[in-house]
Amino acid sequence: MHSQAGQYGLQRTSQVTALSDGTLTKLTLRWVTSDTESGVTNYRYAVGTIPGGTDVVNWTTIAAPSARSEASEFTLVRSGLNLVRGQTYYVSAQARNAGGLWSEAGVSNPVTGGAVTVLPTATVVPSSTPTHTATPRPTSSPGLGRNLYVPLVRR
Repeated sequence: MHSQAGQYGLQRTSQVTALSDGTLTKLTLRWVTSDTESGVTNYRYAVGTIPGGTDVVNWTTIAAPSARSEASEFTLVRSGLNLVRGQTYYVSAQARNAGGLWSEAGVSNPVTGGAVTVLPTATVVPSSTPTHTATPRPTSSPGLGRNLYVPLVRR
């Protein structure tokens, strides 16, 4: 089913982000997905100690707020966790369209139990420097399944 999803408008779940406030009991999960044909009807997520893993939270399915065909961001706070301080965790997320097809899983950035998540940001060269311009360029982080934006400096 996963290989057919792209043929029917369901795109890979991308930009999966996991955030921690430093506690060992909850994570904030965010992801963006879209389906150009029938709309997204369900999401599912898992939490593991390896990218794509399900050893902490097995796949958990939740209904989408409404069937949406345009790209949309979904945020969920998962509480009741028993994370281990210093252990690395990853969140995987998928979307299901009205035709019953699941997208490929997107995998988040690593999150460390007990540590506040700080995501990298792109640095933009100040506009007062006329010889340099910064243009965000999407790159894929191997094995993480998400897009990162890094500055591209042109001279």
